[in-house]
This record gives sequence, C-alpha cells and structure tokens, in this order.
Amino acid sequence: EDDAATLDVFCSDLAKSFHAVPFRSDKAFMEALERSTTFDAVVLDWVLPNTEGSTVIDRIRTHTRAPIVVTTGHREASPAISDVLGLPDLYYVAKPVEGDILRAMLAAAIEKASAR
Repeated sequence: EDDAATLDVFCSDLAKSFHAVPFRSDKAFMEALERSTTFDAVVLDWVLPNTEGSTVIDRIRTHTRAPIVVTTGHREASPAISDVLGLPDLYYVAKPVEGDILRAMLAAAIEKASAR
C-alpha cells in the first residue's frame, strides 16, 4: 500500500490476527525477499508509485510461493488483473478493504497454502 494512512489501517486491522510487517516501498519489500525473509502471505496494492502489481508479483514469485492478496480501488475490469488472478495462490480484494474480510481471506489463503 502506497498511502501511509491506509497502510496504517491495514496493519492495525491485521494485527488483530497476524504479525503484519509493513513495507513503505516496493524496494524495501524486495530487499527483504532477497534476504530470504519468509512470509506466510503478502498483501499487495495493485497500483504503486514506481511499478505495477503484475511486475511485483513476478518478482515475488521468484522468491516465495506465499499467497498474495491484491488490493485495488479500480472498479473497472482490467486485463492485467484478470491475467494474474489465474495464478495459483493469488487473491483479490477491492478497496475500500474491510478488515474482517481481509483477515478472513488471509487466514483461508494461509491455511490452504499450509495444507499442501
């Protein structure tokens, strides 16, 4: 999430059930992945200031198979989003995101991934 206030709300909501680690830039997140940091799941804003969600997803997948929940405020169908939704362990939540829904989706995604 590139909006600091929204990121703070996400982290506060997620902290009710998870240990959330916020990254203030895609660069900081990718550096953590390259240091072999493990994640149970990733919440990713589709629209970022320096890159597009599909590019970040491709980079994430070179390091981890953790479930990815994509969030976006876009209400129109996007071929780019439709394409990545066909990937395994990828989920979608429209903004504004309800904390209960995001937590439930993450819990289900993590449980499904750990059952493999």
